[in-house]
This record gives sequence, structure tokens and C-alpha cells, in this order.
Amino acid sequence: MAAAHNFDVPAGYTVRVRIIDTTSQIEMRIRKASFGSVAIGRKIQEAAAKSTLKRVTLELGGKSPAVIFENANLENALTWTINAILTGSGQLCVAASRVAHWSCQLGLRSPFPPSLRMIVPRQYVYRLSMWNPVKWA
Repeated sequence: MAAAHNFDVPAGYTVRVRIIDTTSQIEMRIRKASFGSVAIGRKIQEAAAKSTLKRVTLELGGKSPAVIFENANLENALTWTINAILTGSGQLCVAASRVAHWSCQLGLRSPFPPSLRMIVPRQYVYRLSMWNPVKWA
């Protein structure tokens, strides 16, 4: 909170701070803590249980797929997909965590252009055969 006052943040406003190393000393003047990862969530939950900080939002972790169908406008779909993955540094429970394009089911080469492969880490781009929505339709 002192950092917020150093930058003249008015009282009552939300301040987003990225916690990198530790949650061992949580400032008790903070009214609520929320976060974007399961690991940090566990640390904040433990610290809250040992202190007067009681309002926390626990991250459940999501596995939200982005499926791009064969009739989609690929450029538009990729723009929205990149936003869905990277918004909030990917630390949202509704952030897309994997991408599948319908043509992958047919055994075709990846339809994703090199620009997407450079932006989105490889682990986010799966073959649809690993997650086939037709099986559950």
C-alpha cells in the first residue's frame, strides 16, 4: 500500500501489484487480495488463515479451450484467440489455455500462421484429436 501512496493513487481505488517472490508478509491494511495462479493462491490462503486478512478470491484454474471451426475467418479468429490467451498475462480463470483448429482433426498441417506460432507458446497449440468435441456432442 505504501507504494500506491508513493504514486499518489487516491484512496478507494484498486491497485494491481504483481507479487513475484513471497506472500509471507501481507500488509493487513489490504482489504482484499486476489490473484491469478493456483500456486500464489495457496500462499495467500495460508497467509490469510494466519492473519486478519480474510477476504480472498481463490483461483480455481481453468482449462478453457479455444476451438476455431473450419468456416471461421482465420485472421479474425486468431486475433480474438490471442487476446483470450494473453489478456491479463493469461492469469484469468477464463483465459484460453489451448487452441484447436478443426483442420487438425483431418490430419492437415497446422493452419496457424508463423506469426501466431511466434507469439503463442507451443504448449497452447494442440491437435484437435487430443480434445475432440465431437465425442461429447
